Amino acid sequence: MLVGFFYSKALAAKEAADIDGHDHAEVDECVFRYPGAKPVSKEAAILFMADSCEATTRAGAMSKGTLSREEIETTVDNLIGERVADGQFDECELSFEEFARVRSAIIEALVGIYHPRIQYPKGEDRTAEPV
Repeated sequence: MLVGFFYSKALAAKEAADIDGHDHAEVDECVFRYPGAKPVSKEAAILFMADSCEATTRAGAMSKGTLSREEIETTVDNLIGERVADGQFDECELSFEEFARVRSAIIEALVGIYHPRIQYPKGEDRTAEPV
């Protein structure tokens, strides 16, 4: 899998360096890829999807405090789409129906964890009075 953040940084640095009129060495994409095999089993592919979606969603929630369902769906769709386009699932036998079910399960789990919550003011009594 390509580590896109660092690969983009390297491309930007090369572009900035090329401004001086010299053509600097090309950025080798292989240097910015995790070593190892692509997922072969369905289980490995599902774990791969779930792990990347949870990590990215957690990072987003840490910076924003909370995420809407739409933001989580967009994140999951983008991550899965990037990995499909990169050929990461070419060696496993997940069907389109299975991809859809895995996508839905990941989204539901992440919405359960990172959904918006009420922000209670500090110092106020939060207990309800008896009726």
